[in-house]
Amino acid sequence: MAYGCTFSLARSALSGGAEVWRAISPDFIRGATGYCASDTGLVQTPCGSVTRGTLGEHKQYRVVNIMHYEYRVHQLVADAFLPQDSMRAQVNHIDGDKLNNAVSNLERVTASENTMHAVRTGLMSCPPGRSVRRTSLCGTTHDNFDSVHAASRSVGKEGGCANIIACCKGRQVTAYGYRWSYLNV
Repeated sequence: MAYGCTFSLARSALSGGAEVWRAISPDFIRGATGYCASDTGLVQTPCGSVTRGTLGEHKQYRVVNIMHYEYRVHQLVADAFLPQDSMRAQVNHIDGDKLNNAVSNLERVTASENTMHAVRTGLMSCPPGRSVRRTSLCGTTHDNFDSVHAASRSVGKEGGCANIIACCKGRQVTAYGYRWSYLNV
């Protein structure tokens, strides 16, 4: 038992099956202790009540309130089960369902990987209509595209909009072996 959580298999009335519970790091939840997350995406309070969380402000993610702060359930589950990775600070829902907080559906990703996954799964679309110029690294070849989406398709990266946009905005130097810039129209 650590922070009031049992690490053995437990049975939950909400999930109807066996699940593994792990403590959520007090460092992650502003020093609060006794909170646990299950591998099925549930959160247990220090007094033992279990919840899936409620839908947050924009009704996209399940959230729980801990000491007057709102936390997304998928981030709590990731803190309890997934290894910390400073290079991959975001948590992605593999199947694109933001309500499926099972640890088997979560992975740590970079911001760019998260955006590319959202575009690939149809949760986000590339911004329409802003013209883009592709320039070879030696600066001799130029190609123009009507949109970022068309540019990403030209290099065989259907979900590659985020990296091209990052180049156009000056946050990244190259993407897919080219320099990119917005055309002033």
